[in-house]
Amino acid sequence: MKRTKLHAALLALTIFPVCGQAQSRDSLTVADAEWNVRELADGVEWKSYHFRNKEKLFGTEEYINLLVVDQDKARETFRVAVCGDKPEPTSQMAQKADALAAVNGSNFSVAPPYAIRSYLRLDGQVLSANEPAGDYLTLDSLGRVKLEHNTHVDWIKAPTVLGCGPALLFGGKVLEQKSSTRDPRTAIATDGNTVLLITVDGRSFGNSSGVTLSELAELLRWLGAENALALDGGNAATMYIRGEDFDGVVNHPSGNGKFNHKGEQAVANALLLCLPEN
Repeated sequence: MKRTKLHAALLALTIFPVCGQAQSRDSLTVADAEWNVRELADGVEWKSYHFRNKEKLFGTEEYINLLVVDQDKARETFRVAVCGDKPEPTSQMAQKADALAAVNGSNFSVAPPYAIRSYLRLDGQVLSANEPAGDYLTLDSLGRVKLEHNTHVDWIKAPTVLGCGPALLFGGKVLEQKSSTRDPRTAIATDGNTVLLITVDGRSFGNSSGVTLSELAELLRWLGAENALALDGGNAATMYIRGEDFDGVVNHPSGNGKFNHKGEQAVANALLLCLPEN
């Protein structure tokens, strides 16, 4: 995996005097970091970095994985996978589909019957009619991502719709959040036709503290995102890359209370990046 700095010019427009000294310092830390970068396929890059020592982020250690998918170049497309009778690890759902990469999906009940707490329409069939506050990840018939904010689900014609959120960022504007707790996080963001999937590890003192929703929104803005929605976080936060060690789990899920790759929690659904089925 090669190391590279994110292009500072991409971030320059996001650094304004009104952001305050701390935010400006953090945004420069992100811009100057020598990210580990691997091209997984045409139009698909995996980046990771451990912010620590003199490169702390938000005043603490943070371990971040980032998947960048150019939907105009990548052959792979997105797909929502749903568990069977009980939750399954993200990595397991990804392996079944021979996915190149994956992250965990939306919130769900951790007790039987493990119901998805948000709306889910899969290939035109409504599997869960629960409706959140109008924030949705949608996939068109080609598996291309679009994010919707403050939208009624009946207005969305896409065949696959997953309720998620809260919305973090829309139109480049960071949205106000109610929660100020630092936790492990997963989110999806877009910049035009480019999709960013991110995990931030947490609950591991001295290794990675996690971020608040507001910090996650700022981080995604510094990374160039225009729109962003949170996916399920906490112990569920997982990123999978095919062929990597530890069953492909590249982040440090917090389910076992240790900073390793073995704490993955079973989940109700996941977002996969796969070659088209036909």
